[in-house]
Amino acid sequence: MAPSPRIGKLTIGGSVIAGVDDTSGIFRNNGAIRAENDLGDVTIKGSLVGNFTNPAIISARGQAVPSDDGDLAIGKLTVKGRVENALILAGFNPDGDGVNADAQIGPVSVGGNWVASSIAAGSNPGIGGFFGTADDLKMSGAGVKDEAGLFSKITSLKIGGQALGSLGPEHYGVVAEIVGSVKVGSTQLSLLSGASNDDLLVGITGNFKVNEI
Repeated sequence: MAPSPRIGKLTIGGSVIAGVDDTSGIFRNNGAIRAENDLGDVTIKGSLVGNFTNPAIISARGQAVPSDDGDLAIGKLTVKGRVENALILAGFNPDGDGVNADAQIGPVSVGGNWVASSIAAGSNPGIGGFFGTADDLKMSGAGVKDEAGLFSKITSLKIGGQALGSLGPEHYGVVAEIVGSVKVGSTQLSLLSGASNDDLLVGITGNFKVNEI
């Protein structure tokens, strides 16, 4: 089934749980919500859960007709439960290619723990395909939208429980040119205003960070 150009509002009464990839062929879009352009208001009343073989994915490229001051790919995301082994991505087309360096994400609220997951806007992962490393980079190249004066942005991330990476060699991140605010439990992280000036480890695993590119 082809992705929808735009999803204005989506409410899922339970959880989004990705299946395990134990195939030898192509295994895509199992546990994924993708929009060709933008997602408006998404609410998951349960949890967003993938696994190490196949992450749960929420992604959108950006608005068909962006405004002069921003390109909101994901307007608002609320997950009442936990987020685990998941990717929340703005600026990516349905095939998973980074095509919009100006993409933005509105407020994101997670009721439970955030575990081994990344959220990124306008950014490609670095070497190894992981976000949250020194190799995170702004999308660029042929066919990539990058308007002067616009910045990729994550407005806010609020996590009700703990924020953790994993005990393995992987890395995870909150990655954009501007990360407005991050709150974990009752702790508001101290972030600098402006773009491309925050690089802050979060949690106790040492492999999850806020990284402004």
